[in-house]
Amino acid sequence: ASTQLGTVAALGQPVPPEAPKPGSPLITAPTPDGVVIVWPVDVPSTGWVEYGETEALGNVARGAVDGLRPYDERAISVTLTGLRGGARVFYRTVTVPVNFPNHYRMTRGTAMVSPTYSFTLPGPGPTAKVAIWNDTHQQPDTLPAVQELTEEFAPDLLVWNGDVVADQFMAENDLVNSFLRPGNGVEPASIRPMLFVRGNHDTRGAVARHLPGYVPKPLTNGYQNLLRVGPVGIIVLDTGEDKEGPQYYADLGEWANYRQAQKVWLESAIKHPLFKSAPHKIVCCHIPLRWKQPDEAGAWCPDGDERWSPLLARGRVQAVFSGHTHQFWHSAPTATRPYH
Repeated sequence: ASTQLGTVAALGQPVPPEAPKPGSPLITAPTPDGVVIVWPVDVPSTGWVEYGETEALGNVARGAVDGLRPYDERAISVTLTGLRGGARVFYRTVTVPVNFPNHYRMTRGTAMVSPTYSFTLPGPGPTAKVAIWNDTHQQPDTLPAVQELTEEFAPDLLVWNGDVVADQFMAENDLVNSFLRPGNGVEPASIRPMLFVRGNHDTRGAVARHLPGYVPKPLTNGYQNLLRVGPVGIIVLDTGEDKEGPQYYADLGEWANYRQAQKVWLESAIKHPLFKSAPHKIVCCHIPLRWKQPDEAGAWCPDGDERWSPLLARGRVQAVFSGHTHQFWHSAPTATRPYH
């Protein structure tokens, strides 16, 4: 819930030593009427977002979940709702260190206010520019290069189409460094929404289940999503893992059931007015739904193809964008799979 903007004064004594400056915010999990703002911190802190359609801001989102406001030592996440598609939104983050040695003594530090950023919430319109990153894998040469190209292109939306982590998430800092501090910060994602598509590497590791704390899910039951940007309707589907079965990863995955749940969601998504009315309809999913060598195990997702492609045809999807194979390939439409 949002409240009218109040003062940031009188927050208590600073917590010695002076807290490190919070990192750049990430705008993620865009929906037709909201986004989530996530930013990294280095000490246990709380925080909130001040925002509005002018530089005067005027509103505050506190980020409370089940009555508790954010408090974390690595990342703070705050949801903004009630935004207008196509509106320019100004915002800044406010971070307050909290010393919490025990339940009798808690001390709030000095508020640290970020610069004011702005972004435009995707919505219907006559034109759109979309940038798609695939398989960046924390490569130190790749990330600055694609950031520079993205800034030159100046898209309305950045799609990070899976395999963000180098290999797998084995420690919490892997999540921070992959999403919130890659290449010293993904600055493009502070000024435009980032639509995340989970890749197979992003499902792996001891702390992979903590991913929503750093890149929140747009929906409560999965990483699938639906968004309209200009004349383009975008559906996100989560293909899951390319190595399935009890012999892989201690049998901790259950991907067929997850893809079936997405099929049920997809049946309604292709009928959504924002998607159905879009002149251009695309899907982003990390693992391709077909491949030039069908017998190459793990290169494509036959189960996703079987469950989803008939619905994509019914929904008049024109193109599916994937990564995963680390090489370019284009497949023309077919009679039963009438999309590129």
